[in-house]
Parts: sequence; C-alpha cells; structure tokens
Amino acid sequence: MIASFAQSPIAFNAWATLLGSLSKALDVKTRDSIGLAVSEVNGCNYCLSVHSFTAKHMAQLQPEEIARPGH
Repeated sequence: MIASFAQSPIAFNAWATLLGSLSKALDVKTRDSIGLAVSEVNGCNYCLSVHSFTAKHMAQLQPEEIARPGH
C-alpha cells in the first residue's frame, strides 16, 4: 500500500480523506483496535508494528489489548 501511495498522489489523497472521515466517526481506541485486528488477519508484520506503536502511544491501549486485538 505504501508503495502505491509513493506512485499515486490520488491514492494517497483518497486514503488521507478516508482516515479523516474515520477520525470523526470512531474514537482513537476503536480505530487502533480495528487496525491491529486487520493487520493480524492480513499477516502484515509492518502494519502490526505501526498499529502497535500508535495503539500504545496515541490510543493509550494497555499491552494486553495490543497483543490480543478484538478479544
């Protein structure tokens, strides 16, 4: 996905718009929990790292919440 953004400003702008909309509809803990769960299902270690960092530092999720999203 990041590689696509590097090649397409339109794709990046669409993603940024989606994130902006989600930030108005969902609280930060819910957004980061969803990001963790989707990353886990997709098996993307890069995404898990990023979402784990934001879950800890932005959403203030506890370590056990980060380790087991959706449970």
